[in-house]
Amino acid sequence: MHIFSKFARWEKVLLLIASLLIIIGTIGFIIDAFHEKYDIKPQGGTYSESIHGRVGTLDPFYVIPGTPDFEIISLMFSGLVRYDANKGEFVGDIADTYEVSDDFTQYTFHIRDNMKWHDGDPVTLSDISYTFELIQNEDINSPWYDTFKNTEVSVDEGNNTITFVIPQSDRLFIQAFSLFIVPK
Repeated sequence: MHIFSKFARWEKVLLLIASLLIIIGTIGFIIDAFHEKYDIKPQGGTYSESIHGRVGTLDPFYVIPGTPDFEIISLMFSGLVRYDANKGEFVGDIADTYEVSDDFTQYTFHIRDNMKWHDGDPVTLSDISYTFELIQNEDINSPWYDTFKNTEVSVDEGNNTITFVIPQSDRLFIQAFSLFIVPK
């Protein structure tokens, strides 16, 4: 007597599907482990991404997170930090590392060496401070103006750092530094 003869047809199909899913999942896990072990990265090719919704502006000073505009701009520009979903935290992007004061009022960013714009020009502290000067200019009317209007910005060329001091403690302010940096 065959073990599967007691099962109804739909139970056999369900068991077959479950078995296939387990096999496919195992194969996927093995492939992923192989890629991670040997650090295989795709070379060249074309990147495609689908974005649903209307695009209003591609000006990095006027995009708002969660909009199609923001998604497109995030493919073209970088911020001082970016959110790493795998780590569950903000990590350096243009900044190599950063420090936050214990009272969450001072944010210091150590800028990566050898960062370049698409045209080969270096990304400089001047580019970063210029970006924030524009945001702090009320005439620009950026949606980021209120976030940074009372923020003090200081540059230390010798240490390749830029420091922001905000008027009151805000442990979530780090996310504002994912704002896109533009060339001067």
